[in-house]
Amino acid sequence: MVKQQKSEFTQWSLEILWGRENPIHLSWKILDHEISFYWIKLIFDSLKEERPFRSRFIGFIEGNRNEEFIIKKLNECIKVINSDGRYCIEEKVETIDQKILNKIHHHFSFLIGNETFQSEFWNESSREVRSAICGLNDYVHELESWDRSVKKASSSQNSFQAYVTNEFYEARGLKISSDWNHLFTLDGDFGDLCLHYDQIGKTWLEVLVDEDEVIHDEDIRPLERLTGSFNINFFETSSQEILNDISAHSEKLKIDLRDSALRLGQCCIGKLENAEKIKEEFKVISRDLCLTKIRLKKNDKIMIERVIDRNLERYFYE
Repeated sequence: MVKQQKSEFTQWSLEILWGRENPIHLSWKILDHEISFYWIKLIFDSLKEERPFRSRFIGFIEGNRNEEFIIKKLNECIKVINSDGRYCIEEKVETIDQKILNKIHHHFSFLIGNETFQSEFWNESSREVRSAICGLNDYVHELESWDRSVKKASSSQNSFQAYVTNEFYEARGLKISSDWNHLFTLDGDFGDLCLHYDQIGKTWLEVLVDEDEVIHDEDIRPLERLTGSFNINFFETSSQEILNDISAHSEKLKIDLRDSALRLGQCCIGKLENAEKIKEEFKVISRDLCLTKIRLKKNDKIMIERVIDRNLERYFYE
């Protein structure tokens, strides 16, 4: 990668080719802050090294996945883990129940360990069981977001709660400095390009929104690790609305929501160009959920690009 001064990174942009049938170009101008400088280098390296890449399309209620499908997939993962014989998950999902989903997410954290020290169970598991463990996390979050998307859409015709996680498997990263805490915010715009939660656990915001009372303290982890992975948020957020929703539970847990070390919300690294036009076409693009190409550009010159052949249902999935 060509060396650059930190003052130059505002010349960079990310471009994605979305869809296979009628592909459209989505483009983001990278924002002018220090995290962006490091993120550009990390995503460049991940693309250059051709690290395994996977997208998850979450909360797209106009897409080809629905509550019944996601529940079926989650229960299949539970069955695989139970059939292995070393661990038993007693919960079975019949409908969206946040308390049940919190418990299943706890099973996931216990079975996998974390990104630095993987559990003995994980290390001794087959690809099939590992895939099922990953599925616990994937489908729990997909169900949560599906539920929120349905509720959001029912309250307003043009409101959405969908997002895409884009993850480089076992990507290299660096520790997020406390000097960057102020870059995390609860306010967000439609189409924001944000850092991905590339670690195991839950943020404080997730714990408060989910009212998770079964999570262990060590599994509550503000985002600590910066990688080239990223999220695309197809929704807007208001800090005042979120604070109103979580204030009661935060008081119960004696959490000071003014503490920047909590890193509440997300860190935005890019703003979607032509966001209003994309918002108008959102229901259309929701029916063709795939990314086919990623480009990193500087001054409109392609610095690196990668074709995405296909998307895995989940990791280690055959």
